[in-house]
Amino acid sequence: MKANIVRVREWTKIFVSWITLLGLVSAGLWTVLEYFNRQEQRATEAVLERLQLLESGPVGQAYFNVEDAWINDAANLKEQLERIKKNTDVSSAYEIYILHFIKEREIAFDVRRTMYFFERLAACVDARICDRETAYRLLGPQALWIRNNHYPYILHLRELTQNKLYFEQLNKFARNYHKWTETQSTTRNLQDRIEN
Repeated sequence: MKANIVRVREWTKIFVSWITLLGLVSAGLWTVLEYFNRQEQRATEAVLERLQLLESGPVGQAYFNVEDAWINDAANLKEQLERIKKNTDVSSAYEIYILHFIKEREIAFDVRRTMYFFERLAACVDARICDRETAYRLLGPQALWIRNNHYPYILHLRELTQNKLYFEQLNKFARNYHKWTETQSTTRNLQDRIEN
């Protein structure tokens, strides 16, 4: 009888130890998962804060000034692009047009302010403070538009500053966003084929 009681106590100690260990492991896993969930939430919130900056305040005003200049010059732009197509050196003609456009519309400061905004967004994404996918979804199209429409100006600034990396983070962010959209498109096409 005593042997059974001793054996039950030993098994109880082992059972309690295993339950305690499972409880600690479960609590540890929950803590880690909660930590990563909060990190993701903070990273998404960081992008939403930047979106708010683009929609209001000095950065928002700069962005809308640049956008308005392009919208108001749409007819002239078509005419200039047709003329450029006839030119043998299209890239030089386009560069001259963009530099003239920025100077004539007096938007150089607004273009740079907007590009600096996207530079900081790219740095935020690279540092994993901002969520990459959320940044691509909410701010990627604007970053790509700014980079693509003003790339000759970026090259001009690089030449003026003797800095080949001037606005390189913006360039990289826009390039990666473009690749991401192609991946998303391919994924959607595959899903459509599977569903049909």
